[in-house]
Amino acid sequence: MSLAALIHSLNYGGILSGLLFLFIIGGMLYNPELWLNDYPPDIRQMYGPPGEKTVRQRKWFGIGMLLIMIGALFAAALTLPSAIGSRPTFLGTVRVAYVAFLISSLMDFLVIDLLLGMVIRPRFMILKGTEGAAGYRNVKFHLDAFLRRAFSGAVLSLIITAVAQGILLLRG
Repeated sequence: MSLAALIHSLNYGGILSGLLFLFIIGGMLYNPELWLNDYPPDIRQMYGPPGEKTVRQRKWFGIGMLLIMIGALFAAALTLPSAIGSRPTFLGTVRVAYVAFLISSLMDFLVIDLLLGMVIRPRFMILKGTEGAAGYRNVKFHLDAFLRRAFSGAVLSLIITAVAQGILLLRG
């Protein structure tokens, strides 16, 4: 990966991280139950099933999160030629998209899950009735989630690259 491509990845990883941070924290402030599936099993069990309103809202928040991720990664892939000064290879574009995705996943793991969720633990992140649950200190759960996201990010990067390369070919 060239230095220009690496810088491009870091820039888009930072943009994606910032957007997702605001989206996730905003969603937690609005309704922390939206992220119930992202809490460890003991917390989900203590809390119980989400309400009907949350189930409806979760669909829209999920779509919003997916659009942010896909949009930022597409932008990274489509603007790569101008960043490196030539037409990128398929593998080069996959690497750029994947590094940008991994940066945002690391932000989620290190900043949201570990720093905020386990160290600072603001009230808005603690679900009612689950105060003191052991799951709030479950590093393994969050590490496993990060590793699963790393795999799904590779698949997403391949798909986005295939579409972006097709668009770049059509553009000429």
